[in-house]
Amino acid sequence: MIPEEHYDNLQKSAPKVAENINAITEQTFKILLTEHPELKVLFQGAKADMPQQFSFAVIALTSFIDRPEKMKTYAEKFKAMYPTATPEQFELIFEALLKGMKQVLDRKAPPKAINAWDAALTHLNHDYLYSQTV
Repeated sequence: MIPEEHYDNLQKSAPKVAENINAITEQTFKILLTEHPELKVLFQGAKADMPQQFSFAVIALTSFIDRPEKMKTYAEKFKAMYPTATPEQFELIFEALLKGMKQVLDRKAPPKAINAWDAALTHLNHDYLYSQTV
């Protein structure tokens, strides 16, 4: 679980993120592949709807973050999108996502909202994607 303050800020920021998710996703992958071109291998053979699936997954996180039983299923589906990704590579993906959010949302995303998303993504990566057999 993430702290209540982060949970509240995550939920408050979710509508603005959802409203801008396509631009956030586009910016995320631009940042990721510019800063870490070696990660292009993760996306080879990806389906054409992979960016849309990523967008849906980002928004869905807000629905499952407070329900451990749902988070396990969510993590399984998320990890299946990138079956060869390591914990370190997921950290790079999530780091790019946070940068993309900051750039796209600019002043519409106060630091406490970005911190909440950071806490949620760290929770996903450390407590679900790689802490147990998923």
